[in-house]
Amino acid sequence: MNKKVSIIIPVYNSEDTLKQCVNSVLQQTYQNIQVILVDDGSNDSSAEICDHFAKTDKRVEVIHMKNSGVSSARNIGIKCATGEYMLFLDSDDYYDECALEKILNFNGAKEVDLVIFGYSEISENSCKRVIFQSDDKVCSKKEFLIKTLDINWEMYFNVPWNKMYKTRIIKENNIIFDSSMTLGEDAVFNNNVYMYANRIVLADMSLYNYVTTNEGSLSRNKKPTIDLWEVYYRIFETYVLIFKAQNLYEKYENEINFRYQLYILGMLKNFQYNMLNKRNRESISDLRIIGNCLDKKRLGQLLNVDITSKILLTLIRYSQYKVVIPILWIRIKKRLYIN
Repeated sequence: MNKKVSIIIPVYNSEDTLKQCVNSVLQQTYQNIQVILVDDGSNDSSAEICDHFAKTDKRVEVIHMKNSGVSSARNIGIKCATGEYMLFLDSDDYYDECALEKILNFNGAKEVDLVIFGYSEISENSCKRVIFQSDDKVCSKKEFLIKTLDINWEMYFNVPWNKMYKTRIIKENNIIFDSSMTLGEDAVFNNNVYMYANRIVLADMSLYNYVTTNEGSLSRNKKPTIDLWEVYYRIFETYVLIFKAQNLYEKYENEINFRYQLYILGMLKNFQYNMLNKRNRESISDLRIIGNCLDKKRLGQLLNVDITSKILLTLIRYSQYKVVIPILWIRIKKRLYIN
């Protein structure tokens, strides 16, 4: 098998990690590759490092662009990709030595639309292998969707960097990253891919090194509640559409709605964080957003949350904000004291 593979690497102020990242690609045992470095307006030496790689290895292409965010950088990479398959690699991460060869062995043998593989989560003091246990067989779309219902593996199925995509599926269906989103764009992108990918394999091996110690272009701050809800809703909406397209929604409605409930709890947690920097009037406005997400049916389905959170969400649903805010302040102060 000698099919061309495109690796898209968005780069922003990554001078400390970029060489290790790119070398991990160029030193792969599988050599038929196109490496697309998209410099997203870096103001350190990243641009020069990219240009150096392009001068010394003809497989490397560099695009310099005005800073527009990681989604725009990835979209430029998609447009330039000429390989039959494509992968996304973050500039502070790196591959294992034989990663591409091992991935292609799965893909080459079975001609699948998507390969999802494990990764190692690397911090300063630990290295944790994250692998979805599977029998490595090709899944139909329905079989695969049922596996994604396990909320404990949401990140595994949402991120783009532990996947090899068939380029044709992405380009023919005009699937891109939504550059208007600063959070959750990966999940929406992959949900759109899952709509069209029919043969998927979960490779039972760790091939990608996800470094969590570096603060870089993908680090996130807490978001305003309205922004967070828009993100959660987009993710949930695209997720539901896939299940409805496969006539699976009614059968798995409870499991899918549990994901919605967790998103609401995520908003509540984010809201508590933001309370430290907001006036009560702004806080009440955010609570109304959470309350509007809680219809009577979904409120009754909140079975797997702690009793305090359930009481708080019930009070929010019925606009009892004067009671809710003091309770939240008590929770915040207790956590600050404990920490």
